[in-house]
Amino acid sequence: MSLRKLLAVGVIALTLPMSALAASKLKVNGFTTAGFSITDTAEQYTNTDEDGSFEESTFMGLQMRFAPNKKVPINFVTQFIARARDKWDMTADWAYVGWEANDSLTLNVGRIKAPIFMISEAYDVGVTYPWINPPEEIYGFANVPFTSLTGMSLDYNYEFDESWVRVQFYLGRDDVSIPALGIPVAADVTRLFGLAITTGTDLYEVRFAVLDVDIRMDLTDELIGAPQARSFLDGLSAAQVDGALALLGISNNMVGTAGFASLSGRYTGDNLLLMAEIAYRPVDDIPFPETDAGFVTVAYTIGKWQPHLTFSKVKSSKSDLLNQSQESVILGVRYNIQPWAALKIDFQHTELEDAQARAPGGPLSAIPLSSSGLFNEFPNLATFTADVPQNLNKLNIAITMVF
Repeated sequence: MSLRKLLAVGVIALTLPMSALAASKLKVNGFTTAGFSITDTAEQYTNTDEDGSFEESTFMGLQMRFAPNKKVPINFVTQFIARARDKWDMTADWAYVGWEANDSLTLNVGRIKAPIFMISEAYDVGVTYPWINPPEEIYGFANVPFTSLTGMSLDYNYEFDESWVRVQFYLGRDDVSIPALGIPVAADVTRLFGLAITTGTDLYEVRFAVLDVDIRMDLTDELIGAPQARSFLDGLSAAQVDGALALLGISNNMVGTAGFASLSGRYTGDNLLLMAEIAYRPVDDIPFPETDAGFVTVAYTIGKWQPHLTFSKVKSSKSDLLNQSQESVILGVRYNIQPWAALKIDFQHTELEDAQARAPGGPLSAIPLSSSGLFNEFPNLATFTADVPQNLNKLNIAITMVF
């Protein structure tokens, strides 16, 4: 089953319990994941530690679609999500007006999903993929701190006899929170535009996407204001703090750029599923790392069971501030309770790498920057190294469904 058909199954499953509204102009659907995760480390890793957490993978969403007039090809779509890791604050992930210009071309204006990577548009619909969460080396919020944007998109779809092509162009801006150094760093995305091209058949899909972003942030205020920095800052004068941050190129009103480029492919046979994706994140004039990331997944369906195996890796470079280099192996199994609900269990082993991530020619280029991976750890501001384990094991259990 192709990704397009798999998404279609998810949409059909979303509407199953809502048959009473089938003839209505208003359709209301929901989706949720309830999960528990635990690691073997005392340091918190993506909102989880050895005490366990229900926060990392637990959320609930509600989607509403209103088409006021069948003769006018305009619809209004809203989607609200509340995540446990965000203290259940509800946010609008979608809120747009859509106009179907013809059978192939659609214009959406408002708050829309950003199709950055292969799973981006289905990120919160867990029934459409094997894992509890897509591989965090690419899809984690430390790599891509936003899933939506405020702006517009053009979506072109065309079907041939045995294949199809989809072209998506989007642009806009937004306010984001970047989880870095164990603290949320507020940033303004002042300009964003991207392009995604996907083509395939019932068995194969290939996708290429690019995204370019202009970012502004007041990083000095964020670092000095972080509670995690108090033990280091209490022993320094304001001038010493300013000098240390300036050495690392950190200041207020920082303006820089970031980009994303990805290439992905998928094979979906009767039982066998193969997925692979590589991604590159370049940055300029901001002290966060460039990253190269990728994953490969193989899964095999046996009745209602789908065991799967994934290798995922990210490598940081050209940074004086942060090194997120790590690699993970995920072994999991999915059990399809119903077409619209699944039980999933994932076991993950992650190794941090001591890659050299310092920007070449920078003031600290001779000092190795040890990896902190995706640990929520604020490093020592004198060395920017974190006291974290070099590896960890993590267990995730979750039920995901649409309704």
